[in-house]
Formats: sequence, C-alpha cells, structure tokens
Amino acid sequence: VLAPGRYRGPWEIEVPGVRVDAEGAELAGPADGSALVLAAPGIEVHGLRVRDAGRVADLYAPDAAVWLVGCHGCRLERIDTAGTPGGLRIEESRDVTVASARLAGAADGPGLTAYLADGLRVDATRLTGWLDGIYVERSDDVRIAGATVTGARRYGLHAMFGQGLEVVDTVVRAGGVGSAVMYGRDALLLRNRFEGHVGPLAYGLLLQEMAGAEVRDSDMVDNTVGVLVVSAPDVRLDGNEVRGSGTGLLVRRTPDAAAS
Repeated sequence: VLAPGRYRGPWEIEVPGVRVDAEGAELAGPADGSALVLAAPGIEVHGLRVRDAGRVADLYAPDAAVWLVGCHGCRLERIDTAGTPGGLRIEESRDVTVASARLAGAADGPGLTAYLADGLRVDATRLTGWLDGIYVERSDDVRIAGATVTGARRYGLHAMFGQGLEVVDTVVRAGGVGSAVMYGRDALLLRNRFEGHVGPLAYGLLLQEMAGAEVRDSDMVDNTVGVLVVSAPDVRLDGNEVRGSGTGLLVRRTPDAAAS
C-alpha cells in the first residue's frame, strides 16, 4: 500500500502476485525509459498516477508509463497517465486486464500497444490524443468494451494479425484516419460509434483482408467514408446507421485478391 504522495521512478516489479494499491500516489518517470515495469505473472496495480517518463515514442517499443512483459494474468485498474511517449506497453503477456484507465497522450506514440497479448481485456478506458489510441498486433481473443478514443493523430483503433477480436460499446471520435481491423478473421464489432474522421484517407471503419467480420448495431457518423471493406470475404453488416459521410459504404478489392 503506497501512502499518498509523489515517488521517483523507474520502478520494476519482478515478483509474481504482487498487488500495489496506490490511490493518491504519483510516480514520476525517468528521463529515459519507462516509469513502471511489470515483469512477472499475476501483478495488480490499482489507482496509480504516472507522469513524465522517457522520450522515445516508437509505435512498437515506446518509453511508457507502464510496460508489461511476461506479465500473464496481470491487472491494471484506474491507472492515470500523462506526459509519457506511450501509455501502456504490453508484450508477451497473456490474459491482461486494463480497467477504468485514463491515458492522455503524446502525438507520436501509442496510448495502448499490445503484441503477443492473447486474451487481453480493455474495459471502460479513455484514451486522448495519441498517434494510435489502441494498437493490437498478433493477439487473439482480445475484447475491448466501453472504451473511448478521442483525437488520435492516426488510428483510433488498429488491430492486425489476430482472430476472435471483440469491440463492444466503444466510441472512436475525431481521429486523423479512423479505425482499422486487418489481416485476421472472426471479429465482432457491436454497438460502437465511429465519428468525425475527415480527410483524404479518412474513414470510420476499415475492414481489410479480415475474413468473417461482423459489424452490428453501430453508428458511422460524419466520416469521409463510413465503412471501407477491402478484400475481406464473408463480412456481415447488420443494423448499422451510416450518415453524414461523403461515401457511406465502399467495397473494393486489391489487385491480387479474389474478392470482397
């Protein structure tokens, strides 16, 4: 249990099963590197504020407020970050839960980046002002529910090379490009809102080479293209509302693909 106050990082936890209760505590990160590194299974961190860590904003390997590696079954709840090149960096960590986090961003880094993170759960989390709000790669059975992503300079939500993705009750608003689900299969997007993506390459939602995707009961509002489907077979769009867009639905294929 951390007493309220300001602490100086970086910190690293390598002991399994540690729980950190940190309501009212703030961790100040180093000039280089991530502020908090979690490198063992079953760690929980609740209520921690993280400020001003590092300077590297790389999409795949940023200096982050919290970096999880080998942190299977870990849980981050009510984490609040600002002034860091990346928010949460999750690598080779299964069954991680991120709940009720608030991640305020830098324009060149990812809010939440996950690689080899099967079973990731992101619940009721707000991300504001990143390069990519949520970037997920090579991770299966990921569920994102009740998230809000605002003002991403590129993608609000970007998922690649995975299967079994679920995105539910999530809002992605006013980003530079939109949201993209690519190069995988069997994604379910339910009761989401993709709004206010305007520009030469902007869309509410892109499905590219994504087999068996289902998009239901969602709103695509005031985008240059509401939904863009590229070389994606067996896609189902059901009960959605598309309005205020230059083009509502655009379906096409790349030159070497069989069909959409």
